[in-house]
Parts: sequence; structure tokens; C-alpha cells
Amino acid sequence: MDSELMSELAKMFGDMDSTKTLIGDQDINTLFSNDLNVFMDSLFGRKRILILKVNMNKAKIIKELKEYCERTKIEVSSLDTKNLTVDNIKGECEIFYENGMPYSYRKKPYYVSGANQMILVDNLAEDTDIEVLRAFMYMGSLGCYYDDVENLPKEKLPYGSAYVFIADNNFPIKRFASISSYWNDEAAILDLRDYQTKIKGHLGAYKRNKLKILEDGIFNYQGKELLYEHILPVDKRELNIIEKYRSDFFQSDYSNINFHKYFHHLNSSQAMCINFFYPLIKENLLESILSVINIKGEINYNSKDICFEKGSELETNAKRKTNFDFYIKLTSGIKVYFEIKYSENEFGKAKHDEEHKNKFNDIYMPLIKDNPAIEKSYKTEDIFLDNYQIMRNIAHVSEDSYVIFIYPKENQGIRKTALSARKNIIARGWGAHFILFTWEDLIKELNYRLNSGEVINYYNKEFSYKYF
Repeated sequence: MDSELMSELAKMFGDMDSTKTLIGDQDINTLFSNDLNVFMDSLFGRKRILILKVNMNKAKIIKELKEYCERTKIEVSSLDTKNLTVDNIKGECEIFYENGMPYSYRKKPYYVSGANQMILVDNLAEDTDIEVLRAFMYMGSLGCYYDDVENLPKEKLPYGSAYVFIADNNFPIKRFASISSYWNDEAAILDLRDYQTKIKGHLGAYKRNKLKILEDGIFNYQGKELLYEHILPVDKRELNIIEKYRSDFFQSDYSNINFHKYFHHLNSSQAMCINFFYPLIKENLLESILSVINIKGEINYNSKDICFEKGSELETNAKRKTNFDFYIKLTSGIKVYFEIKYSENEFGKAKHDEEHKNKFNDIYMPLIKDNPAIEKSYKTEDIFLDNYQIMRNIAHVSEDSYVIFIYPKENQGIRKTALSARKNIIARGWGAHFILFTWEDLIKELNYRLNSGEVINYYNKEFSYKYF
């Protein structure tokens, strides 16, 4: 187990509520609030143009900002740019005459109080008049006043204040940056979109820039065809395997699997799993993974003892068995099961209906009732169904088997649930058989163990470029 994860365990579980539902909205909201508060504490007033990327959480972000202002005694005002003019932003221009010559000056804008102030700006878009954007840049940039920031002209935004722009996907970041070099000096961006949204945007850019595919993929939902940039056309789904090992994989026995319905989605965890593990199979380097997770043994390189999409051998009477994303059986008989996560928001739950209750009693209760690796309090029907996917995985922990969860460090929902499961569900003394790793830490550890510079380069550049 890596040291970073161990310290995270100690830190995160020090005062965690030991509830049976592993994670709730409150946990995610706390992480979200911490990121926002750290950003504001670090940059507000130092940077005068702050951009917060949002999606469905706009109302919560605005509420958090107002609470932050209340705590820190900062005045707050709001600007809706739908009907805003240049004069509204910069202050109205007045003409006066001196010695018969006309001169102009600007009044202080109505929304500027002169005190330390947060001005929330909403509804800027790609089609916003460029002069409106220039007006914000004029107000925010210090220009030639860097040596005298506390004596700015009255029409400038006072020192110690900042605009906070609420930015959705239509926000004109590139147009702002094209106006003036002061953008780089005065602007800072915090992405508060959920992890899944950020990843889909990143993968959409990967599809355009790396795969050179501009066509959106189709997602069929409730009879409607929805277009998304992170989805490949179905007939190009093989491109979801990174080019370096693409042909080798599809020509190998390891590709004789049931591909997921959404394998053509670039955020497919099945494709991610293949992209990560197949190169180690091809190059006979899987032992490096065993070294990272501290499991000793020899590997037979064949598609029976090493495979993707491994169905449970314990669920003998199940119609739909638990499937593990990757599986290794050592020559000693030890089994290593891998559960792969990427952009999923959570682990799957099950309905408390007759079908799932029967499955629990007929299939899963016989597996877990005498399993010493699972805490007794978690061997109940309601708790099992509330934590359905994760409990089905953990049911495979035993003296001669290990379950490994791999997930992105930034996917806080998945990460906290996995960490909580390790603390609450796994019985004392069994932690070494339920191993957690982030993708980022796993790749870092591989760098120390792989003896192939070419493969190291693949993970650091090609794999990481695609997924992170």
C-alpha cells in the first residue's frame, strides 16, 4: 500500500461517521466547499479576475460565495450581463469644458462601493459583445498602476476586490484571453464542475486532437438519439484502444470477451482497463503490478489464467454473475481480482425488490455469512443491497484471493466510498487482501519497477494523455 494512501486513510477516517451507507451528498459537498474556500483564501484580492467553471451546481456555488463573503466581511454585489452596457461596467462618461476645450471622465460605476468587494458576474457567453469583455478587462487589469495599486483611479476596481465570473460551457475564456496580456496576470480559474463532466470534456478534446474525429457519437436514451463529443461513432469503437497496442490486442486471445454496450464511449472503464493491463501482458511485465500491490507469485501468461471480464467462480447458481474487469491467477492458485473505475459517480446500488432480495438470500448470503474478512454488521440484506456492487466484490476476498480497486485520485465520490469500505466493511487483519490504488499512484509506482523505457513512456504519455 502506497504511503500517500495510508496517510489519506488516517486523515480521512479520524472522525468519519461510521454509518452503513458508505457515502452521501454531504461528503461530496464538504470536498467541494473546501476547494472553493482554499481558492478564495489564496487568490481573492490578489487576482482581480476569478473564473469558476460550473455546470448544474451554479446555485450552490453562488450560495457558498455569499457565505464566504459574510464570514470574511467582504461586500458582495451581483451583475447580470444580459442587459449590461460598457458604461454600466466602467461608469458613465461625462464631458466637461476647460478653457473652451472638452474633456471627459468616468463616474465611479454604480456597483463599486470603494470597500473590499466581490462582484459576482453571471451570464457572460461566447456571443457577448467584445466591448463588454474589454470593459471588464479595463476595470480589472492594473496596467501601469502596479507600483501604486492602493491609489488607483476611482473608476478602477479598488485594490483588494475582484470580479468572480460564473462560467458555464459557453463562457468566452478564449475571447477574454485574446484581449490583453493582462489576462494572464489577473485571471485565475477553478473548475468546480463534477468529475464526470470534466473528464468528458477532456475526452472530447482528445477525440478531436489525437484521433482527428470531429463527428459526435450517438447515445440512445429513452428512444432519443443524443450527440456527445466524448463518444466515438460505433464503427470506430476500436480506436478506443490506444494505437500502440491496438492491433496486437484485437489479434490476441485476450480480445475474446463480451465488449460492453458502451465500449465506444471514450470514458469506458472496460477500454481503460484494457489500455492499462494489455501492454503489461504483451511485454510480459505483469509481475510489476504484483510488486506494486505486494503479492508474491508466478504468472502463467495465457488467456485462461489472465483475462479481462472474469465472471465469478463462486456464484455457481447465479444467472448474471459478478464480473471483474481484470483477473490474474498465479501458479500457486492465488487469485487477484481487479475492479476498475474511471468517470462513474458512484458504486452501483440495488433495488430492495423481490428479485434482489431473493438473489441476496440464495446467492450472496451463503458467500458472506462465514467469510471472516467481512464485518458481521455488514452481512444484512438491507446493507448489502445499499452497497450492492462493492459488497459483491468484497465477497470474493479470502485467504487465497485479493480484490484490488483502482480509481482516479480526483474522483472523490468513488475514492471516499472505497476508502470507507476498507475501514468499515473489511474486518481487522484483512486489509492486505482489499487493496486500493489511484491510477496516478499506480503509474508512479510502475515507473520505479518497469525495466522498459518504452513502456514507461507509454504510461506517462499516451495512457496519461488520454485519461488525465
